[in-house]
Order: sequence, then C-alpha cells, then structure tokens
Amino acid sequence: MTRFRPFAAGALAALTVLSLAACSSSDSDEDTTVAPVAANDELAALVPEEFRGATLDAVDGDSNPPMYSRDADGNITGITLDLATAAAELLGLEISVEANSFDASIPGLQSGKYDLSLWATDVTEERKQIIDQIPIGKVGYRFLGSASDEPVGDSMDQLCGKTIAAIAGQTTVPLLEVESTDCESAGKPAITVTTFPDQASAILAVKSNRADLATVNSVSGVYISDNDTELQLTGPIFNQKFTGIATAKGNGLGEAFAAAMQELVDNGTYAEIVESYGADSMLLDSVTLNPPVE
Repeated sequence: MTRFRPFAAGALAALTVLSLAACSSSDSDEDTTVAPVAANDELAALVPEEFRGATLDAVDGDSNPPMYSRDADGNITGITLDLATAAAELLGLEISVEANSFDASIPGLQSGKYDLSLWATDVTEERKQIIDQIPIGKVGYRFLGSASDEPVGDSMDQLCGKTIAAIAGQTTVPLLEVESTDCESAGKPAITVTTFPDQASAILAVKSNRADLATVNSVSGVYISDNDTELQLTGPIFNQKFTGIATAKGNGLGEAFAAAMQELVDNGTYAEIVESYGADSMLLDSVTLNPPVE
C-alpha cells in the first residue's frame, strides 16, 4: 500500500470537469511515493477485535484540494486520505475509500455503512455526542469570489446583502444565518445562504453568477485561489475549528486512530505529509480524541 505523495498538478486538472480550473508546476508530477509504514504492535493492540486486520470502508470528498480531490487518473487523493492511510498502516489496517456527500458521511458512520469519514469534519460539541472525532489540523474559513469583483473587507458585516454558497452541513451555515439576522437588525440587507453537496458545486455557483461568494476552509482557499485565475480569496477569517477524521461513536476505532495519529506527529510523518501539500498553517502539536471546542 502506498502512503502519500505531494498533491500533483494532475489532481487539480482532473477537477476541471467540476469547474475548478487548473494550473500546474512542472516538477509537481514527480513520483515521491513513500514506502508503507510498518504496523506497530502496541498500537495495533488498541484496535477492537472485530476490526483487526480489516479493510475499513471510508467516505471522503473529492473536490476540495488539497484536503481531498481526484488525481489525473480519477483516484481520490489528499491530506485526509494520506493521514488516515498512514495511521491505518500503524494499526495493521487498510482503507477502501469512496466519494460521497458530506451530508451522507455522519449518517453513514452511525448506520455502519462507513467505518471512517475522511471529510475533514469540523469538531463541534454537537458532533462529539454522536461520532468520535480525531483532529488532523486546525482551520478557519474564508470566501472564494470572482477575481473580477471588488474584494470583500475583513468585517463580517460586509457580507450583508451577499448570496453565499456553502457545503450542506458545513459549520459555516448557522453562523452565516446568525450574521444575516444581525444584518437585518442593523437595517441592512440579509445574507442569502445556499447549500451545495461539495466545494466544486459551490464554486460553480460563483462562476455562474448564482452566488457572490463560496465558503472555503483556509487551507483549501489558498490552494484553489492560487491555481484558478478566475477566483480570489477574500473576506474575513472566521469559524476557526479543529477538523479531522471521524468514526462511529464508542466503537473503539476513535481511540486507536487518535493514538496512531499522535505517533505520526511524534515521528514526523504527520508534518511531512501535511507540508508536502503546502498546508503548514493547519499543523497541530498533539492529537486528542474529541478535543475541547474553543
């Protein structure tokens, strides 16, 4: 099982069918695959008996590089999959991944359809009641807008009157709804929030003039805007949260993956993977299952 490679230009190019225009650098196609990680017996012993030696079914997104996307061959790639795969190898496990909507990810964990969600799920108190969450980074959110439009300032009240596209179920949605109420209370136009199944669909809404802005996490926002001349990263940074992978609540996989992720932090593999995608801003010093919500 291969572990990871830096995000290749071909991965973004594959997203052009999803309305993400791609630019590439000539040296990003080098095959820098790293040899698989050997299973760690102490960590593998943390895996519940029913899962030991198994291939876990995982759900992921596929249109939000570098967190998750598809490479030139159509395969899912990205930070969340690479980190989960490396952790799984330490635990003596393998991962089989498929793309599905974020809305399907948490119900899929609860029903047993999926063992892991790699959707970079933000950690919230509400979610900690129903799933176990293993943080892999800390991100905030900003907005992608048309490069031809005036940039949005750093104040949330400058969103008043805007139509904003967001991923269905994203933690930005209730915050924007509160902000919309504040706009109206101040005598300003409301914010219109429209939801879409994935980042590519939200961006398409901006490009087709159905939305003024699309929410985007701070890591993906930098990558996408740097590689798509039609878009600019704009507006305030808000909604900073731990984000990560998730398992069903209380089945023991969460504890095992948290311990494995901490080992990846300690041995330097975690930083190596994250930095290979240019996502240094999300790096954590430690990993705690279901961390406190700040």
